[in-house]
Formats: sequence, structure tokens, C-alpha cells
Amino acid sequence: MTTLKNMSQLGFTNLEEEVMLDDLHVQGKIPEWLSGSLIRNGPAKFDLDKQSLKHWFDGLAMLHKFSFNAGKVAY
Repeated sequence: MTTLKNMSQLGFTNLEEEVMLDDLHVQGKIPEWLSGSLIRNGPAKFDLDKQSLKHWFDGLAMLHKFSFNAGKVAY
């Protein structure tokens, strides 16, 4: 059973690999005229060689880019 403590720990999971998804499933409809990118910054790596970081603001960063074009979105 998933608990709130387990869910909060997911935010401290190290992300090591880049993910690219060309056509994400969307609930609803993205306007055809919407074109551009949304870039977000967030933590991705908490375990370093000799140190483990314990706060979300301390994690090494990863950029997330969502691209919108012709009613579709890519990540």
C-alpha cells in the first residue's frame, strides 16, 4: 500500500537518463494554434560520490521541456 511517506520519497529518486516522448497521450484537447515550448526546472540527482542530499532545493537540476505543435505535445 502506498503511503504519504512513500510518495514523498519518490521526489528524491535519482534520474540518470534522458527521456524523450514524441507524442504524449492527452486528456481533452490542445488548441491547434498553440505552438511553442514550456521549460521547467526541477531536482534530479540527490546521491553524489561521497554525499547524499536530503532537501529538494539541494538536488542537481534537470530541465523538462514540453513542446506544443498542431494539437500535440512532446516531452
